[in-house]
Amino acid sequence: MIRALLLACVLLLSACASQDQLPAQIPHLKLPITVNAQREQAGQHQDWRVEARKRDRGVRWTLTDTTGSVLAVQDLTNDGWKDRAVSDADFEARELFGAVLFALTSAEEVRFDYPGVQLQPHARSIENRWQVSYLSEGLIRITLPDGQSYMVSPIKGKASR
Repeated sequence: MIRALLLACVLLLSACASQDQLPAQIPHLKLPITVNAQREQAGQHQDWRVEARKRDRGVRWTLTDTTGSVLAVQDLTNDGWKDRAVSDADFEARELFGAVLFALTSAEEVRFDYPGVQLQPHARSIENRWQVSYLSEGLIRITLPDGQSYMVSPIKGKASR
């Protein structure tokens, strides 16, 4: 009985640990980056702002709503994600941050930072996790396995890959 419980706990923990798709190293991006992210799910739209800023040991990601209220803050270091959350949006924010990082990583670097990446003209995907389509200059569609998608666009200047 105890062995079965321990095995169940180990399987649950390993499933949780495998949820994060982390790059082999933090990609080189020109920071800071601020983009609009419009979530589309079941015909509903929600607008957010995603910001990435350089930190001493990584990148700080911040998710805010249209009024500027902070929804989630997380740091990405070479050791993984470190929560600094202020709401229950942690998992969704982390998934969005990871997908935006994947989308904005240069085509040259993405091959090394994300083993298993599949590159196509104007698109990329990874291990059935994120589908990224580059629709026009600076406009990116990110689709998750559950069908949820985001339209990501620059606030000023160009978002680049």
